[in-house]
Amino acid sequence: MVSFANKDSQSLRMCILGGGGYLGSCLTEKLQKDGHFVVVLDLNFENLPQIIFDEFRLKRIKGSILNPVILAQALKECDACFHLVGYGIFGSASAFVLAEIALRNPDSVANGNIYHIVDAGPPVHPFFFWNPLISYLNPNLTNHQIPFWLAHSITYCMEMLYKVCGVEPLMTRMDASALSTHRTFSIQKAVDHLGYQPVNNHCLEATIEHFEKYGKHAN
Repeated sequence: MVSFANKDSQSLRMCILGGGGYLGSCLTEKLQKDGHFVVVLDLNFENLPQIIFDEFRLKRIKGSILNPVILAQALKECDACFHLVGYGIFGSASAFVLAEIALRNPDSVANGNIYHIVDAGPPVHPFFFWNPLISYLNPNLTNHQIPFWLAHSITYCMEMLYKVCGVEPLMTRMDASALSTHRTFSIQKAVDHLGYQPVNNHCLEATIEHFEKYGKHAN
């Protein structure tokens, strides 16, 4: 994220690059609630009926950031830019807002810093994190364990089967690695510098509610 101006005004003009997805939509909603006008540039815009926008304080531009003309159009007269373009697994709209506020001060400790934005609380194994969602999708699922080398071999065969026959793999080697790898990140710097406070720690309740309402099994 890059700050373009140092303004203390309550109402600013914000630009979100790659803001057409879920994270960008959450960020747009949060910025509008704070009283800002938002310009969103993206190749595609998801239809997310659960997120309500103020259309009078929103401008959508469809295009690529690689097009300098379109990029200049999106950034014109904006006070700050949020760069969300790229692949991601998770994120927090509130953390982006806190970072933008901090960067309005040219002497802010947040300038040039990087932060881990994750949940707080005790460590949770990746498999047990996803377990509530898995149980919801298949409540009769049995719990069996296999060694990583076997999972890696099976998923490799699934990937080869997909290349030869086009059969979609149930899992990939990346999935097997992700479920068997421990990752521990500290949010303390984000808490100290930005005042970041995580919510819904390790909780998939909102995800399940969203799936029930908007997922493929919804009526």
